[in-house]
Amino acid sequence: MKTVYTDTRAGEPTQPPAPAPRNQRTPQDQVPRQIGWIEPWIGGSVSVYTAWIAMSAHAEQAILWLYVVLTAGLAWWGWRRPARRQSELLARGVIFAALGFLVLFQGRLDPLGAGGYLFYWLTAPMVLYAFLLRPSLAWVLLAANVAAFLLSVVAGGTAAPPKDVLMHGGFMVIFCVAAIRMGMMLRRTDELLEVRRVDAASGMFNEYGFLDHGAELWAYCRKTGIPVTLVFLDIPDLHRLRELYGTSTARTATSLVIENIAELDVGRSVLARLSLSRFALLLPDATRAEAMAFVSERLGRTPKIEIDEAGLEMIFLVDVHSAESRLHGVSFSRFYEAELSALDAMADGRTVKVVPVSSGNSGPQLDDPDPGALPDVQLPTTVPLGLSP
Repeated sequence: MKTVYTDTRAGEPTQPPAPAPRNQRTPQDQVPRQIGWIEPWIGGSVSVYTAWIAMSAHAEQAILWLYVVLTAGLAWWGWRRPARRQSELLARGVIFAALGFLVLFQGRLDPLGAGGYLFYWLTAPMVLYAFLLRPSLAWVLLAANVAAFLLSVVAGGTAAPPKDVLMHGGFMVIFCVAAIRMGMMLRRTDELLEVRRVDAASGMFNEYGFLDHGAELWAYCRKTGIPVTLVFLDIPDLHRLRELYGTSTARTATSLVIENIAELDVGRSVLARLSLSRFALLLPDATRAEAMAFVSERLGRTPKIEIDEAGLEMIFLVDVHSAESRLHGVSFSRFYEAELSALDAMADGRTVKVVPVSSGNSGPQLDDPDPGALPDVQLPTTVPLGLSP
């Protein structure tokens, strides 16, 4: 006899995600890191093609080499400082529109009229940025490029045939609309993944996002042979805010602390909020000394966060622990877990047997250079890690 299985239990209703606090970044405002890392190809391709035109067909226009340098500079800027927010991408797209106007104005003697062989200066960056921007900002960029084109026609001083203006304008709009639509579909997977990688309360990466993006950065450092330093920042006083000052004050103070910590997120680094009071920062191309100097530059010689706004006057001391790894054969997840376990052991005051790892790996280190200031306990070190194949 056939058995029929039934399940009359009622499942728990799905709860909506917690709303992000005001003035905090949301996943929709952020740019997935993969997009931030491919943006430099836009400026790089425009720079290379402009150089190709200058060498092959219009060597007499030396001004083109100036634009080669400018676009190469924009590409380098995008590589060193990947865009973190959609507004940053839009700003760089508008810069290309402004440069496009100047290039078309310089090329006003082109026999094809305004928008001749230099028309790619407006169309190529606009279409490529339309793939990366969310639709509302992509329309703004399209408007900026159409305005730059029309202004170049008027300022050029030559009577461009109306049919040429309509032809070029239609080219810009039609292909940009197609790019906006295609970009919406192509970005959907990254945006869904980014929601899982982001701490909704702060807008920073959570531990999952830190391990995910940190592994990519770790692989890059291992491939290029540059040092990489992992920095943990603890602010223990955040735990007592709610108890001492109430929920509203604690929420405001925590938000201001997060804004200060977010200033450490520059360049190709990866910053995450691991818990209520602990943050992690992965700095590429930085030794431990350079990482500590970077933190000290922004948080002070004695790392602290001072708040004097919204009716609050508070000072939060920040415990900073850093570990540099030159042993790039270790996977990032293992390195992170070992250093985090060692940090927790130090915080708990536990004694861990000292086991040498490698002369190339410094392991966790205290940031106080005075040996007399160290506690009279045996400090924990990183346990031996297996090398990845």
